Amino acid sequence: MREVLDEIRRLEGRANALLKLGADAAGNLADEEDAKAEYKSLKDGLASRLKEVERRPPPGAEDWVVATFKAALRAAHIGMRTPTNTSPRSSSWRSSVHELADELSYYAATLAKGLGE
Repeated sequence: MREVLDEIRRLEGRANALLKLGADAAGNLADEEDAKAEYKSLKDGLASRLKEVERRPPPGAEDWVVATFKAALRAAHIGMRTPTNTSPRSSSWRSSVHELADELSYYAATLAKGLGE
C-alpha cells in the first residue's frame, strides 16, 4: 500500500527538517521557538494518527501493512520522549529527534522491502 509508505516517508522528511531547524536554533530565539512548535506538532500528530489508525485502518491495506504502520507510528512517538518545551540546544532534544528519524527510516525501509520497492 503505497499511501502508507508515502506517509511514513513524509514524516521522516519532517523529522529530518526538524533536525536541521534545531541545529539552526543555536543563538536564534525565533528558530528555537519554531523548532519547539514543530516538535510539539509532530509529537501530537503522531499520537493522533496512531489513534486514528487503530480505530480505522487504511482501507484496503493488508494486515501486515497496517501492523507495520502502527509499529512505525508507535516507535516514532515513543522515541520522542523529550518534553515539548525542551530547548533544541539540549542534547536530549537532539537525541529524541534523531531517534524519531531513525525509527521512521527503519520502518520505511521495512515497508518498502515488503512491498517490493
